[in-house]
Order: sequence, then structure tokens, then C-alpha cells
Amino acid sequence: ANMGLAYSRRDDFEQAARFWRAAIALKPEHVEVYHNLGAIYAKMGQMEEAFAMWDKALALEPDRANTHYNIGNALYRQGAYERAIAAWSRVVELDSQYHKVHYNIGNAYFKQKKLEQALAAYQRGRERDPDNSNIYYNIAQIYIERGEAELAIQYLRDSIERNVQDPEAYYQLGGLYHKAGRLREARLSFERFLQLSPNHPRADGIRQALRQIP
Repeated sequence: ANMGLAYSRRDDFEQAARFWRAAIALKPEHVEVYHNLGAIYAKMGQMEEAFAMWDKALALEPDRANTHYNIGNALYRQGAYERAIAAWSRVVELDSQYHKVHYNIGNAYFKQKKLEQALAAYQRGRERDPDNSNIYYNIAQIYIERGEAELAIQYLRDSIERNVQDPEAYYQLGGLYHKAGRLREARLSFERFLQLSPNHPRADGIRQALRQIP
């Protein structure tokens, strides 16, 4: 199994899978190996095999939080958002230290346009992981969707406080300031966006907009 980990760290997934399959043959009740082999199959795009390995891990250890977490991640990538939420909700029940799971649940609700549930999940994530800039950014997206510009501005600023290198936050903040007639703040935000991402697909449009701002 240790060789499997070594190959996995080198992204040699075929060799990692081969060693973990050998480890299972020697010790069929090895839960960790089923979990790891499922992760490797997922990275290789072999999702049927991945879910089969995770199911075997959970058959041996039903309360294994990180396996439920991986299942949730895989389901989310497949667009099975409600099933992903169910898997991640099981993680919440099992291990309160999985702070990111609330952010993930929020994303799954947001993908379905369930904004109230998404906001509640993001707020739980913010309480547990207050330095995660992505949470504040995504909360801002909800307020933008709802037309609540001042709250969106507040959360974008909170996001930038935690990650000053995020061009998207500056872009959106500039747009909100511009719409609100706060032109000096719009200019500063757009200029910072261009500093961070001068070749962004929207960069030329922002340069044109800046020429119109007094």
C-alpha cells in the first residue's frame, strides 16, 4: 500500500492502482486501500470502479467521513447535486472538522438556484472557516442574484480582504460601484483587476470603460 501512495503522489495512477489491488488481494478488509483505490479510479475517470471501491470501504466502515466526502465530490462533478448534498450532509454528521463541506453544500444548492439554502450553507461555512475568501465571494454572488448590491459589495470587500490577488472579485466590485455611481471606487477596482489579470478576456472592455469614467 505504501508503494501505492508513492506512485499516487507522482501521479502514476496506473501503477498506484496496481499496487493497491495487490494490497487488497493480500488483505481484503483493508478499508484505507479501498478508499484510496476509489480516489485513484476517480482521477482516471473510471467512475463506476471508483464508486464500487468506495462502497466496499463503507461496507467495512460505514461512518468513514472522508469516503462520504469523496463520494460527494464525485457526485457533484457529475451534476448529481442532491445526491452530493446527501453525501456531504453525512460528513457533517460524522466529523465537525470538515469545514469545507459547508462551502461545497452551498455550491451544490447554488448550482440548483436554491439561493436560500445556499446562503445558509455558506454562512455555516463562514462561521467555521472565516478566512476562506471563496465563501465570501460566493455569498456576494447570491446577493448579486437577488439584486442586493450593498450586501454584495460588503461581501466582495470581505473576500478581497482575505485574498487580495483575486481579479474576479475586483471585476465584480468595480461593476457594482459603477452601477451605483461610485465612480472613483469603480476606477480603483477596475484598475486593480487589470493589474492582476491584464490578459483577461474582459480586460479590453474594462480599459474602454475606464476611458469613460471621469
